[in-house]
Amino acid sequence: MRVNGLISLLLVCCSITSCSAWWAYGHMTVAEIAWRSLSADSQSIITKLVSAMAQDYPDSNDFMSAACWPDDVKGRGLVAFDQWHFVDNPLIKDDVKGPAVPAEARQNVVWAIQQAVNTLKNAHGGTYEKAFMLRMLLHFVGDVHQPMHCVSLFDKEFPDGDAGGNKYRVGSENLHALWDGGAGMFQGFPPRPLDYKTKEHIRSLADEIIKNHPRSDFKDWQEMDPEQWASESFELAREHAYVTPENQTPSNEYMSEVRLLSQERVALGGYRLAQLLNSIFLPNFRQWNDEAALRLRGASVAVIG
Repeated sequence: MRVNGLISLLLVCCSITSCSAWWAYGHMTVAEIAWRSLSADSQSIITKLVSAMAQDYPDSNDFMSAACWPDDVKGRGLVAFDQWHFVDNPLIKDDVKGPAVPAEARQNVVWAIQQAVNTLKNAHGGTYEKAFMLRMLLHFVGDVHQPMHCVSLFDKEFPDGDAGGNKYRVGSENLHALWDGGAGMFQGFPPRPLDYKTKEHIRSLADEIIKNHPRSDFKDWQEMDPEQWASESFELAREHAYVTPENQTPSNEYMSEVRLLSQERVALGGYRLAQLLNSIFLPNFRQWNDEAALRLRGASVAVIG
C-alpha cells in the first residue's frame, strides 16, 4: 500500500496525543448535512478527491468518514497539525493577565481553513495535495463550530488557561469532552469502514437535526468568514458553556441546553460547509472535471454510500 512520503515521515517522528473534536458521529453528521446541499457537480468532484486517498486510508473511504480523517491520523501519531483544530480565544476572568500569543498559535483552525481553501482553489495544485486538504477542511469546519474549540478560560483556577475546557472537570469528564459528545448525542466511536447500519444511524441524526433546525432558521448560513464562525463559537462558550460549576455534575437543564446548541452548531456547520465547497468547485467545474487533472494516481475508487 502506497503512503505519501511526507505523511509516512511524520507518522514515524511524531507521538500520540489525546486531543479531539466533535466525536466521530458529530463530524460525520456535519458531513451528511453538507452532502445533501452539495450540487451534483460538486459531489462528483469531491468523490474523486476522497477516492484519491481511499487506498491509503480505507477506514475513511467516503465523504462521510473522511470528515474524521484528521483525528484518525492524529491518533496514529501525526501530531504536526494539532494546532489546526482549535483557536484559544481567551476568556479572561478574576483580573487574570491574558496570555501572550506565540507565533505558532497563529496557525489555528481559522488559519487552517483558509489554507485548505487556498489549496483547493489553486489551479496548479496536485490531486493528492488537494485530497489531503479537502479532508482537513471537512473536519475543521466542524471543529470551528464547536464552542469549546474556540475558547480558553483564564482565571484564578486556570491562570495559564484551561485548554478549551480540557482541564475543567464536570462530573466524570471534562467540559470539552462533554461538548464534543453533544451531551451524549454523539457518544461512541463506530467501527470503520462504516457499515450500512452505522450510516443509517448517522443519516437519522442528520434527519432529526435538519428537521429541528432547517437552513431557513439561520439568517447567516451564507456567512463564509471562518473568523466569524470562531467568534460565534466563542460567544456561545462564554455565555453558555462555563455556567456549570467546576467539579460538579451538570444539571439536566444544562445537558439539555448543550444538546440543543450542539444540534444548532452541527446544522449550521453542515449548511456552511456545503456552501463553501460549492463556491470552491462550481466556478471552475470544467477544470476540476478534467480527468487528466484529476488522475486518481492508482487509488481505488470509493463509492459514497
